Amino acid sequence: MKNIVSISLVITLFAFLTSCEKKSQKPEEIKSIVLEPQIHDNGYDSRPTLADEFTDIEIISLENRNECLLSHVRKMIVTDSAMIFFSRNPIEKTISFSLNGQYRNCFGDKGNAKGEYRNVQNVATSFSGDTIVMIDIPDIKLYDSDGKYLSSLPIKNTIGAEDIFLTDKGAFLGYFHRQETGIMSFYDKSFKNKKDIIKTPVNPFGYTWGSGNLNFIQKDRNTILCLDGLTTSFYAFDINSPEDVTRYSFHLDGVLTEEEARKNMGTEEVELFIVYSFLIYNGMVRGVILKSGECYDFKFSLSGKTVELIHHKDFDYSFDYCHSGFFYKIVTAEELLDFMDESKRYMEPIRELLGNSLSNLKGKISPTDNHYVIKMRLKE
Repeated sequence: MKNIVSISLVITLFAFLTSCEKKSQKPEEIKSIVLEPQIHDNGYDSRPTLADEFTDIEIISLENRNECLLSHVRKMIVTDSAMIFFSRNPIEKTISFSLNGQYRNCFGDKGNAKGEYRNVQNVATSFSGDTIVMIDIPDIKLYDSDGKYLSSLPIKNTIGAEDIFLTDKGAFLGYFHRQETGIMSFYDKSFKNKKDIIKTPVNPFGYTWGSGNLNFIQKDRNTILCLDGLTTSFYAFDINSPEDVTRYSFHLDGVLTEEEARKNMGTEEVELFIVYSFLIYNGMVRGVILKSGECYDFKFSLSGKTVELIHHKDFDYSFDYCHSGFFYKIVTAEELLDFMDESKRYMEPIRELLGNSLSNLKGKISPTDNHYVIKMRLKE
């Protein structure tokens, strides 16, 4: 009797696990929410300002030492103790600053020696923020927050992931150009076992669409949200039950689809709506969706079925990171000088938004300065 019961339990457990695996691999079984647009624009005078949503605005200057000068920043990450920037030009560098802008350290050097990198695709941090993760095809390299090399994690392919979120149990990796069997896949700690969270046919796509700042995968409490730029849609799931996925898409005429993306591959300008950037905080997704000659800020809740399309008077929602309720935007010294130029009357709304944080820098900015960071807190 005991053996029969044990066999029965094994069969039941196997059936349960098989059904979960089956559910996670069938795109047609993913819950789909089509967001209906609500356009808020009754003319320039009625447009909202970011001051309606944000407060405590400050401008942080990044230290000007030669070893930490930034050029073309592809990604920004903020932790409890640091601001981290991944810059690609003229060479790949990942640089850490304190929260007040003082240079801390770099992570690794370009080369072939142990602890060096060859071709970094993206950077991320661990859940706690104390480990820096580099996607260095074909491996994942780990560094501590002081820049010390820790180890490498081999990925058993040469395709290369495009973004990563590291957890205590393993890692979620993103493949957004159809070069793998899943848009999102989960790897265990050894990086040997893989489970596709969002399955897709393998049909590599050789052109970049989607987020302009490499923040493809983001975490908000227990929610993982990723952008699939080829279909202008988002996928969300609970980190503890990744088989339960919800897809969010826009009900907009002329939105980018995979069919249209393949048809227009390599085209400089496409007359289709494309998500340029996004951030999630407290279940609310903010970002920018643009079409040639047309650009909207968008905002939607993961618990809703509508999306607000907004034109702001001053800045837009093209933030680079959010952490603990603070939103961050990278700007150059030249941009700040433009904001200060009172002959440019169209910059007045930005001057009003930045207020004393901008006026206090008057006469102190040089065009050759390192980058600056605008920081603001979301009103609760």
